[in-house]
Amino acid sequence: MFKEQQFWKWFGNNSDRLFQLEEEYRDKIFRELSKQLHKVNTGLAFAFSNIKENGKREFVVSADGNKKLFTKVLKLVETAPSFDLWEIVAFRQPVGCFDVNLRNRILKCSDVYFIPLDEGHKIGLDLFIQNYDGSDACKHACIIMLDSILGEYDVEMKIGSIHFNKYDVRSADLEVISIDKLYELVQEFKKYSEN
Repeated sequence: MFKEQQFWKWFGNNSDRLFQLEEEYRDKIFRELSKQLHKVNTGLAFAFSNIKENGKREFVVSADGNKKLFTKVLKLVETAPSFDLWEIVAFRQPVGCFDVNLRNRILKCSDVYFIPLDEGHKIGLDLFIQNYDGSDACKHACIIMLDSILGEYDVEMKIGSIHFNKYDVRSADLEVISIDKLYELVQEFKKYSEN
């Protein structure tokens, strides 16, 4: 049996427990789920949605920002059987700009600005972040924010280089754009580049 089929068999057998997400057992079931998913590939990640109007949750399979794993994500999602309680989704989808809490640091949408850079088939980004400390945690929080704004697929396929800068007095003189405007810009870029 292929790894993907083994994963979906385990997922199906544990579907009710996963769907309920009981607070006291959440960490345990997430560890079990991670262990099973990592049998397919150690770089894969996951996310759950809240219960939607149709009574289902989304189970999102993510490459966690690693473009090399996109084919693994697609293969796993394509082999998924139909589930009564679940919609299986490839890649983190755009959900809008929201504040990111990572390692006891909150990165607010209102703290992040950008200047787009023309890189041909992609858009490069000069990010300007208030209180930027240069840490990997801050950079990772920015990537999570970009994923929430654009979706994981478009971040990898439409965004080129990303430069992290501290927003300071000199940045205020530049024509920076609020990060919540990035989705519209990328949609326009996609229309233009597809024609």
